[in-house]
Order: sequence, then C-alpha cells, then structure tokens
Amino acid sequence: MKRTFTVLLLLFFICMANYSMANESLENNVVYMKNLITGEITEINLNDYMDDLENVSNQPYNPKEILERGHFLNDGIIYHPYEIIPGGSNLITAIVGTDDRYYSDITQFPYKCIGFFGIDYGNGNGTAFLVDDNIAVTAAHCVVGHDNFFFYPGSTNPTHPYGEAEVTAYIWAGEENYTGDGDYEDDWAVLILDTNVGNNAGWFGVSNLAEIPNGPSSWVGLNARTAGYPFDANLNQMASEGNILTATDKVMTHNVDVRRGNSGGPIFRYSGDYYAYAVATGEEEDTDYLSYTYNYATRFSSLAYYAIMYGKANY
Repeated sequence: MKRTFTVLLLLFFICMANYSMANESLENNVVYMKNLITGEITEINLNDYMDDLENVSNQPYNPKEILERGHFLNDGIIYHPYEIIPGGSNLITAIVGTDDRYYSDITQFPYKCIGFFGIDYGNGNGTAFLVDDNIAVTAAHCVVGHDNFFFYPGSTNPTHPYGEAEVTAYIWAGEENYTGDGDYEDDWAVLILDTNVGNNAGWFGVSNLAEIPNGPSSWVGLNARTAGYPFDANLNQMASEGNILTATDKVMTHNVDVRRGNSGGPIFRYSGDYYAYAVATGEEEDTDYLSYTYNYATRFSSLAYYAIMYGKANY
C-alpha cells in the first residue's frame, strides 16, 4: 500500500511540474499588433482567448515535396566555410571557436520553411521562419521601427522556390516590454503574411519546453540548431548547431555559430519532429570581436508562445 501511494505521489509531482510549465503564469498578458496597412496598433489581452488558444495545434507540417536538386549553391555539399565564403574572417562576427557553418539543403524540411526576411525594401535583412501556413516568427529588433517587409521561405540566391509573401501585420510584446536592441527578454515578433506560403514550404512545430520538467536548469545542454541568411553567404541559407549553455525563463545563451543576418532565425531541435523553441537574437557583449564564447536566443516564454497561438488561431 505504501509503495502504491509513493508511486501515485511521484506521478502527481511529475504531472504538476509539467503542468506548471505548460501553464506558466502570464504576469504580463498583453501583447500588441501593428497593422502595417493602416498603421493602427491594437492591444490584445491574451487571457481573453486562453480557452481557444489551448486548443490550437503546435505541431509541425512537412508537405514532403522535394524540389529537383542542383538549382542552389554547391548542391547542398558541405565545404569548409572559408572555401565557400571568399575573404571569410572572424572580424565582427558571432562565431564561437571555429566556423562550423555549412550551406543548408533548402529542398529538405525544416530548412525550406526558414526564409530570407527583407526589411524596408531590401535595405536590411534578417531571418524568419514559418509556424503555420501564413504565420512566421522573427526577432522584434528586425521589425520595430520599420514598416515594410517581405519573406522568401527556402530562398537561395537568386530563386524563391516556395513563393514569397509580404507582412501585413505583426504582434510583439509592446514598448513597455521590448525596449530595443540588446533587450533579449522579449525580442520576438509574430508575422501575419498575405500569402499561404507555408502550404508549399511547411512549418515548424512550436515548443515552450513545457515537455521538459524542472524549468531552465534542465534546458542546459539541450541541442540547439539554427539556420538563416548571414551577410557573408551571398543571400544563401547557412546552418549550424551546438548546445544551450545557460538558460533563464526568457533568455538562453548557446554556442551555435551565427552572424549578422541570422537574427530572427529559429533555435530548434529534433524531438520526434522539428520544434522551434527560441529565436536567434544577439551576440556576446563587451568582446574584442575575436573570441566569442556564446550568443543569445530569446526563448518562447508563455507570452510569446500564446502570441504565436493567437496568430495561428485568428489569421
């Protein structure tokens, strides 16, 4: 009898650990949506929609259609980065140790649902990634203060094999929470697209790591992968992977190689399928630009997670 009681008690605490993460308190439950057509900014209280948002699917989708190979650089073959990037150097980068990046095979899932994110008619760029047929995610610092964006999933110079989309609105934590560049706690944005490009490219599953009990301490060492469009890749997509080094409720550090242009790309892992759980957002501060030891990512806190679910449910 005692053994049965002990087992039941243990199962109870395990369930409670998972429950507490899955229902992480929304201390600030308000997000904001900017309509890029009218310029109007609307306040959204996510608590008003929680019953519906709990039922929105967070699962990935892979159309499983593979394009003919050979139309993109190097046909997916991995080369040493300094052979494929003329004049490559470690100056003003976020390379941790040696440069382990390689060109993505954009015919394959999930790389085909990661896209080039053009800002202000191409005057700047970052990376974004699909989480539904017409919903994508990027970094807040890629959108706040700008009003014109386009998105090419699985893009490779000069082709856009899965289509293109413009951003009609975006959801973010608001000025009260996201204070600008260097603020990694809420450096995320949910993009509403005008075209269902995800039906061609597929999309990531979304995780706030609620499936891993005990919170941030248990996320250290977690596999971390990313891909995006760094400035030195000639408008092609490059990928890298590593591990989570430190974690808090909202901010993680990792040793995945990124460079300018990777901002907004997914931090993802394979757990039965591909799930994004954070956004690539920054690099180590106060460095001599020659010896990076970590980079930053913004985790999908409950605020970010349910903002994504709100976008998926309503657009």
